[in-house]
Amino acid sequence: MADTLTTALLIVLIPAVALNLWLTLRLSARLRQTLAREAPLTCTIDAPVPAFSGSLLEGGTAVDASTLAGQANVLVFLSSACGDCRSKLPVLEDLLEPMSEHGVRLWLISQEPPARLRKFIQRPVLRECLVRVDRRGYQRLNPRYAAPFYLFVDDSQVVRAGNFIGDENWRAFVEQIRTSPSIREAS
Repeated sequence: MADTLTTALLIVLIPAVALNLWLTLRLSARLRQTLAREAPLTCTIDAPVPAFSGSLLEGGTAVDASTLAGQANVLVFLSSACGDCRSKLPVLEDLLEPMSEHGVRLWLISQEPPARLRKFIQRPVLRECLVRVDRRGYQRLNPRYAAPFYLFVDDSQVVRAGNFIGDENWRAFVEQIRTSPSIREAS
């Protein structure tokens, strides 16, 4: 009799627990979507870059908002789970030299674990630009966790533009970097 009662309870409880778990996960997903829609796409344009702290993946050198002072910067947010991000890696690598010649520094910003980042970004030249930031700083810079996403930050640490890679500002930047004379050529 006790075995029959236990079996009957399990038959009722297991589906109830499974349904509860499923509903909880669905509610959680909906809540995340709602919060993401309400978050601004980017940090405030024409305002100082938000505070953040992190370190270079290779070497561990500390990086924060003050590190951006004195030269133009492009902060690029990529995710190892993003197929479009993977396709941007060769493009970013091709831009490194012309950006450097124009006095622009590239920073790849992530909060993913180091092992995952090393697997995702295998080219040493791009790993040298890779900064792991804390969760709060990442959220301040990229409130919706968008990818592939960029921020243009000028030499006085002011955010000048931000959006998805490939928008009008990004295309104009790439064209300018590839076609205008570099700092070396101008001197």
